[in-house]
Amino acid sequence: MKNRNMTDSAFFLGDEKRPEEYIEAADTGVTRTSFEQAFRKFFIDVLDPGDPAMDIRLTPEKMDGFFTIADSYLRERAGTPTTKTKRELLADYRRCEKLMKETQQRIDKLRKFAEQFLTTGRSRTGPVASRIIARLDSFAESLNSDFYDIRHSIDPHKRRIPQFLVKNLTDQYVMHLEVFIGNEFSTLDRKTRNILIAAALAGAGLSSGDDLLGLIPMKVSRAKTHHRKAFIDNQPQAGDIDPAGRVFPVLTARRKKQKVGAGEKKSG
Repeated sequence: MKNRNMTDSAFFLGDEKRPEEYIEAADTGVTRTSFEQAFRKFFIDVLDPGDPAMDIRLTPEKMDGFFTIADSYLRERAGTPTTKTKRELLADYRRCEKLMKETQQRIDKLRKFAEQFLTTGRSRTGPVASRIIARLDSFAESLNSDFYDIRHSIDPHKRRIPQFLVKNLTDQYVMHLEVFIGNEFSTLDRKTRNILIAAALAGAGLSSGDDLLGLIPMKVSRAKTHHRKAFIDNQPQAGDIDPAGRVFPVLTARRKKQKVGAGEKKSG
């Protein structure tokens, strides 16, 4: 079978959509207008009168940037399945694989059965067996081609399911905000940057409570840790790219350092 790119002729079942189509069509419940209203309300409410941060120019272009990041996050989050749904999806993919594998096995058994009737000399049985085998081989080749496309359609979905964690998506959202604010508001101090991050979280409808601002340092720290582990410490493999072009690195656990007991020496 010739080599094919899994995105060239992906075999999608029924009305199944590609990952990017699900994200594009997701209903986030947050519009550009509602995002800016919630963003600005939080921003103004947490500032004291006369606070220098009041002078920050949140232009329409800057707000577009904040909303684009939030909208991308919210679409990804809307497509994140629940634990129950993830189990159901994985079970369904396993049934698909079982069906294809056992179908191939039964065709192989049927072919071996027909081979028992291959004879030499003057016999009608031999040619009939040969014809059955030829038909089975042609059918098996056609099925193998379909199964190839089906597996390469399912695999990106199956690999992504364990990565669908709201916490990871939120970490990515905070990290994108951190980078955006660092680029667009480079002169701001840490406190004001945290206020902008909190306002963007409030704008996305995540939280608007009084304790949100106090949680931002922890959220930023966790986001940076997640980013380092996902995109720096562990380089993504070529196979971890889905049809939408997004990379989902495989995270590997770090080996714990062994404690050295009293009187023992470190090896090496």
